[in-house]
Amino acid sequence: MVTYERAQELLGDTTIPKDSDFIEEYLEMLDDLVITNGEQWVKDNRALLADEWEYVSTLLEDAAKRVLKEAIKNGARKVHCFDGFLPEYYKKFGFKETKRVKWDEQYAPMKWDYNRLGRPDVVSMELEGVEKSDIMGFQIKESDANLLASVLRDLINEGKAEQAAVIARLLEDPECADPERWLLLGLRAAHAGDLDSAETRFKKALELGGRNPQLYYELSTVLALKGEDPQAVVWAEKTVEAAPDVAIGYFHLARLHAAKDRIDEARGRRR
Repeated sequence: MVTYERAQELLGDTTIPKDSDFIEEYLEMLDDLVITNGEQWVKDNRALLADEWEYVSTLLEDAAKRVLKEAIKNGARKVHCFDGFLPEYYKKFGFKETKRVKWDEQYAPMKWDYNRLGRPDVVSMELEGVEKSDIMGFQIKESDANLLASVLRDLINEGKAEQAAVIARLLEDPECADPERWLLLGLRAAHAGDLDSAETRFKKALELGGRNPQLYYELSTVLALKGEDPQAVVWAEKTVEAAPDVAIGYFHLARLHAAKDRIDEARGRRR
């Protein structure tokens, strides 16, 4: 852990909290910040950290989200933690408690602070197998939903269908009014080959005011795959109108015309 002397070198004497009750906790959090962002970052942000140990806590929460995001992306399905803050935090990401074991002295961590931390249960939690009803009964905070959406987009791009399906279930909220989230859920369904679900989610995004050229393009693509060519052309035209400087819209529309032997129209669109 970062020592008091090292903290002085990184932050200067005036930055470290004067209250002795907070010094040890502050040094622990500072150590995590150094591990996460590096010593130079701490030095560069010395002014932000001045007498703001609560701000350090905020930064650590953001770091924790980044770590958890990477863990979920890479297939993490189980966590083990001490009872208290962490079980409730993990619930925000779809983990649910599966087992609870009483404190056992023989497995106590070295230098455990019994006065401050007590003897909490050890909680086992799992992400896989979470039922939709359980997920829908849990209110995800907007900041956590944004994190999960970011995870889902990465998983879709990386072709990790199984993990993407788990995260998508966490984000499926009928009351959600964010068209970008419905676009993302539609993309997940389309990549999984569920064209009907993809179409439903894309149209939900439209109902909520989505005006993203990508939304038009993805809906057109799904409709084309379903054989609904006239509607596919309509949305391909909207794609070109919304993004006239993006070539992929013209290529897509040209392919639709070419598929029906409308060669002249296809050639006219390839510009």
